[in-house]
Amino acid sequence: MSRLEKPLDHEILYATSDLLLRAEVDLHLKDSTGNWQQQTFRVDSGSDISSMPAWLAKALSLPMPQASLSLPINTASGQVTMMIRSGLLVMKVEGMDQTEFAIPCHF
Repeated sequence: MSRLEKPLDHEILYATSDLLLRAEVDLHLKDSTGNWQQQTFRVDSGSDISSMPAWLAKALSLPMPQASLSLPINTASGQVTMMIRSGLLVMKVEGMDQTEFAIPCHF
């Protein structure tokens, strides 16, 4: 098993002088033809499931289910109803071994 350590990215919020921390990781996503598409993802340890805009998945030719569900989603501005396609992302993590992972994703 390999291990990846990456420093956090940071910046200072000008208006309040707050320190903003984030982590981003480069992933290689397997598309419908078996080729790999590199994308940078923000790491969110508080998230229950990964998500990706359907338009981006389509642009990258990622496999995405045709069927969708209308689900209530909690956002920072309150609850909204969204059309969700529940699928899988097949990926490899840049900087780690060549292990392929399949993780659930909402498109």
